[in-house]
Amino acid sequence: MSQTILVPFNDQQIGQGFNFDSRESVGSGLSVEKISDDPNANGQIVRTSFKSVSTQDSLMESLGISVSADARYGLFSGGAKFDFAQSHAVNSFSSFIVGRCEVHNATQHGNGFQLTPTAQELVAAGNTKDFKTAFGDMFVRSLKTGGEFCVVAQITSVSEAHQSKMAASLHAECNGLVASGSLKASFDTAMAETSGRSEITVFMSQAGGVGGQVSFTGPDATKILERLSMFPQSAHDHPVGYEVELATYDTIPITVASPEEREDRNIVLTDCLTQKNKLLQALADLNLLTSPNADLFFDNLPPSTDLAKLVEQYRSTLNALMAHAIKVAKGKIDPPQLFVPAALPPLNFKKRSVTADEKVNFGNAGAAIIRTDPLAAAFRSLQGNELRRMGFDIGIGATSGQTSWGSGKQNLLESLDFEQQIGFRQASTFAMIRNNEPVLASKGADIAQADPQIEIARKSRASGLFWLGFDIATGLYGDPTLAGLGQTAKGPGKNKIRFKLDELEHILLPSSEASRGFVTSEEFHLGRKKQL
Repeated sequence: MSQTILVPFNDQQIGQGFNFDSRESVGSGLSVEKISDDPNANGQIVRTSFKSVSTQDSLMESLGISVSADARYGLFSGGAKFDFAQSHAVNSFSSFIVGRCEVHNATQHGNGFQLTPTAQELVAAGNTKDFKTAFGDMFVRSLKTGGEFCVVAQITSVSEAHQSKMAASLHAECNGLVASGSLKASFDTAMAETSGRSEITVFMSQAGGVGGQVSFTGPDATKILERLSMFPQSAHDHPVGYEVELATYDTIPITVASPEEREDRNIVLTDCLTQKNKLLQALADLNLLTSPNADLFFDNLPPSTDLAKLVEQYRSTLNALMAHAIKVAKGKIDPPQLFVPAALPPLNFKKRSVTADEKVNFGNAGAAIIRTDPLAAAFRSLQGNELRRMGFDIGIGATSGQTSWGSGKQNLLESLDFEQQIGFRQASTFAMIRNNEPVLASKGADIAQADPQIEIARKSRASGLFWLGFDIATGLYGDPTLAGLGQTAKGPGKNKIRFKLDELEHILLPSSEASRGFVTSEEFHLGRKKQL
């Protein structure tokens, strides 16, 4: 083992000890006379890249997590970047673009290291075992600060050609190879030619900066490039720990035995991390295959019991792998051995399209619901043509009793014609909002029916989502003798309900009709109370 190594920052302090065998930070056996930056090297190092990736290994590498270099540390130490990479594992059906900017400030060096009295006593007594237990066999000699900005864009389309074109446009735009707007043009074309069955999702992780410097950029390549241009200054003004240099104690020098180098252990740990990434990708696939409406995405899926067995097999293998790797890292398997898993069934599944019969069934179910639901029927009548009304019926049927958006409804939406999608978006949004606040919505509708003045205010805007938001607020502020809650002032609880209306509406629509109706009702009822 070399006398110095670099490891990711994990809240270590200069002078703190590190146990190489267990990969743990331990106590501090050193006092530090001075910590300072090198005055002759006080600039920054900035590296930026955008890459297309198709495997979990390449995703990790693009985020600066080296399978070969970091296996001995990252597999067990975790940390925000590992969590980010593993939370957004690459699946086999989408295209992924990964962007990363890393900023290194001037290194902070420790100077004048001296053993603490307790550490000196152990050294003088030749008690190397207790010294290693308390203070490890290495110590933090210097600390690098800076920051890191990472984005992962997931691009999915039923058209492989459009999916590839959108990925290429984002990659080229972020690398400055084409003018801004290329991605938007590709996305708009894909949405039009695939009947809306295309999607771009962006995940972001940032270490360094504060406030607006860490706000979400979204999929806008221009905003991403703007963030990159400002990020070095943000990382300079508000840095985070980035990397630490560990040195063996004999560099001070003091007489402490160095650990025996175990290259075979590092080979085993590198192989474990490679296997772990493959298992994570397989489990990400299985997560989609076992979702509530997976049949809307895939043809010929096996029974749920068989899929559950597959999940258990892959999870058990992953757990066994991690347990084996931890034992190897802590020296409990000596000599270290490669992990050889039992044979796992391959995952060979294909996406499917929504059938015409399924759409008819959803439409029939929605039409039956609407016949007994005056508010939904009134909202349906606002749809501009028969195709939109058909989409509205399908949306009501597909979202019946559901409070959130999911992959099944997304797949169904993408299978509809453009005009049908307009009605579907309105209906699904309406259903999700009402299913989240069924009691308040029902109370508010009853109160409006009993009070002509409220009904007039409620119908001031021809929008079913406006009416629904108005009803929910009426349920909160309405007359208790008519089953309202009789609230007399705004507050955090009401704001939370209103914000949830916007959150649900913005899943499918750019408007804020439900929250507008809520605010209109709120002002109406509070104004009426002031007049009493």
